[in-house]
Amino acid sequence: MLGGIQQRLQTTYEMLAAQRRELGYPVYALEHGLSAAELGEIAEAASASIRYSAPSLSHWLVWTALGAEAGYRYSGDEYWPELERRRGEWRSNDYRQQLRSFYRRFAADFSGPQPRGRWAGHFNIIAWPISGAILPRYLQVHFARHLFDLRHALPHAVLEEGDGLGELLLRRYSGTTSRFRDFLQQTGLTTQIVLALRDEATRPLVARIEPSVLRRIVDDLERTREARTYLRDARHILETTKVKIAASLRSKSAPADPTGAVAAQSQRFRVVAKRLQDGTFGLGLAFPDFRRLGVGRDVVAGQRVQVVGDGDRWQPASFLLTFSGKDRGIDAFPAPNAALVAAEGDNVDLARLLAEVAKIEERPAWVLRRHLDGSYREVVGGFVRSDQEYLVLTRASPPASSLDRVGLKRANLNASGAEAFVLRTPARISDQTKAALKELRIGTKTDVSVRPLGIGPRPGNLPSWLATETVILATSADADIKTIVVSLDGADASFITCQDSQALIALEHLSVGRHSLALAPISATGSGWTTPSEQFEFDILAPTPWAESMQGKSGFRLIRTPPTADFESVVSGEASLVAFGPSGRQVHWSLVGYDAAGHPAWDHPLGTSRVGETGGNMPTMLRRACDNYSDEIDEAFQLDIVAKLDELGRQADRYPRAVEPLRWRYEAGAGTVRLVDETDHAETPVVRLYSLASPLDRKTIPLEQALTGVKPDGEGGLFSVRCGDTIQSIFASAPAGKKLRDLADLGVQQALSLPDHKGLAAIRLIDGMRRWGMAKPVGHLALVRRDLTIKRMRDALCGLCCGADFLKILASSRPTRFEQAQQKVGGSQGFGSRMRTTAWPPDFEDAINDFIGYAERYGIETDRQRARAALILAYRPLQLRFDETADKKAFLADLMGRRHLLRGAFLAHAVSRQPSIALKETA
Repeated sequence: MLGGIQQRLQTTYEMLAAQRRELGYPVYALEHGLSAAELGEIAEAASASIRYSAPSLSHWLVWTALGAEAGYRYSGDEYWPELERRRGEWRSNDYRQQLRSFYRRFAADFSGPQPRGRWAGHFNIIAWPISGAILPRYLQVHFARHLFDLRHALPHAVLEEGDGLGELLLRRYSGTTSRFRDFLQQTGLTTQIVLALRDEATRPLVARIEPSVLRRIVDDLERTREARTYLRDARHILETTKVKIAASLRSKSAPADPTGAVAAQSQRFRVVAKRLQDGTFGLGLAFPDFRRLGVGRDVVAGQRVQVVGDGDRWQPASFLLTFSGKDRGIDAFPAPNAALVAAEGDNVDLARLLAEVAKIEERPAWVLRRHLDGSYREVVGGFVRSDQEYLVLTRASPPASSLDRVGLKRANLNASGAEAFVLRTPARISDQTKAALKELRIGTKTDVSVRPLGIGPRPGNLPSWLATETVILATSADADIKTIVVSLDGADASFITCQDSQALIALEHLSVGRHSLALAPISATGSGWTTPSEQFEFDILAPTPWAESMQGKSGFRLIRTPPTADFESVVSGEASLVAFGPSGRQVHWSLVGYDAAGHPAWDHPLGTSRVGETGGNMPTMLRRACDNYSDEIDEAFQLDIVAKLDELGRQADRYPRAVEPLRWRYEAGAGTVRLVDETDHAETPVVRLYSLASPLDRKTIPLEQALTGVKPDGEGGLFSVRCGDTIQSIFASAPAGKKLRDLADLGVQQALSLPDHKGLAAIRLIDGMRRWGMAKPVGHLALVRRDLTIKRMRDALCGLCCGADFLKILASSRPTRFEQAQQKVGGSQGFGSRMRTTAWPPDFEDAINDFIGYAERYGIETDRQRARAALILAYRPLQLRFDETADKKAFLADLMGRRHLLRGAFLAHAVSRQPSIALKETA
């Protein structure tokens, strides 16, 4: 049976590859053409075939198709159960690398997709079948919503070559699921999906995705009402958007065009200027759009250019693409016929292009017109029109008589090599003024002015509108004209009839990006036209998705301190989360958990607090939630602490939980811990258990047992798995066997077994604290039990360094404990006194210099490395490093013998936690 299916799949995939090869379309494993009933039979037969041997090379396409089907069903949590017909047959075998080799062969033979990005590197086995599944079901709602959010930016991106569309989808995503973000890194794949959705209605001769498979994806998408609405709206924009001038505003009959089209403005560098705050003018150059001139990354790769004003500095030629269509300031006006950009090397095409465009046209005067944004831009042809403001640049100062007759007023220019003059033209330019301008080699033209109507443009370098808005422009002329000819972005001309030399222009469905509208008048006498007399440039912006735009719109803020703190730190009180806003207002808190697909799974209220409240209310609320909803919190793939403040809005503080190829899962119902292994088995994972009763002792657990599920010993245990450099750990806490007296009672007796060698004992305690601190707490009172276990290890480290009697004094609550501890420091009364009375900062880095200074002054320790290590042991033992130490065991053993130094360090740390006592005694 499998042999026949293999031949059938070979024929199907070869046919698809042959159809798509010339167009560069990939073939997907999901396009197998098998029915659901056939897939069920094939899966059973394939499952039976691997009970005693690895998947057969003669059936490699069968496994490729089955793997893609499993990828399509994948929920975002575990992949291998979707591929299994019998529990555990793929979770514990070593056939995974062979499955990956099947997909690599598929990519080579049929131009199949190759996974890319973080997802591909992190999940380097399952990324292959999931990429072959095109769009897994669990991501479909996210995909439809994302297309809807970017629906107005997509039509322009569709016109781009390569993976520009997919890169747009990745760049503009700001949602909640890391899995969907990983999926968007497959920019080639997402580009093909969107284009296939666009082309489905037209039924192209060669489909990007086999129609039945695309219909299957669309049908699954439309099963959810929300996704159906999003997808249909997004596809409507993709299928219908075309750039056009409103038909109702066009002339019924178009006069003849002597030239055949409006002459497009040449692409070259232009002079620009801007009035600065001090009233002077700064000069710059407007770069042409090198992409429209045919300069791509393949042209500039490995090339260097030198730009005017940069001296002798060379920089990568990709600079030209970065500044395409943008302005760049200059300190000196270019010399006559000077090259503005020079190419290095032997790239003839780039050098020839720069020789044509990288210069400004030499003329007696350069005319720069003031635009709506306040910038002055060079007028091609050097002419002026009525009722406008200009900046005129010349290399030499014109005669004073000419300046007076024209009305030129001298201006200060923040650049050398040119003189600057401001000109304000009247509503009607007289013949005398025209003659005076002609003497300065400045022409005059019939003015076609343009101003926005209706929804005003947004401020910026150029006027801008949203893609959802109609751009309405009013035009008028200072002469008697009957028609205005307009051309958008160099397209075919449209003729608009004027009334009283005025007309309205409406532009609809414009693509996102920069646009240029060329206008030319035709006089009432019927005289023709040759070139545009006006260029109106503007930008079209994509609307910001609602979820993205609402960020930062609320009338209050959530501040997490420190910003990098994790959820457990907020629960324990080591980090704070405070709402800042109008004082006295009440904040309603809730905790939201997300499933593997990135959808909200549950929402539990936490309680209320006041704005700005910095007390212990938040940790108390979260601990209560951890007790009541511990199982749901443990299984969540992301947690949001949400604050609502009535009409002021909603803010969410997010705590995503990274999904690793090797991870632990706690199954609360069975009380077991199970290992999820999605690695490539290049190295066998090693599993260890540390029981709560003896948290420093380990025992090895067979991998097969961890994959099926293990119950912790006694009251709980820490499970750790290591594969290469990756370590994942979880602490599972079981319900106590007896009633706990208080939170300080673990419900179990603990034994910290330590070696006699003090250096080894210190290392073992530090490693234990680090190991238990990294473990994710799950189950009954897990966070409390884990933190108390770490505290007992820290107390044991203090006792090892300072002695049990010193530890007992510091741990007491007596008001005289610091005085008693000072007497026990020894070595020098002055040293002990300094330790007690100094206002030690909470960060050891801020305390280290003073501590070393006191140790040296009072003859306690002259070795700065040992003094530093002593303070780190007291403050932050997990940050102790031995980069400059050959034998860390010997170093620590030697340090353990310097009790005066260690007791001083631990006393300083104790004082730092209650600095008010030291300040009071110092005063």
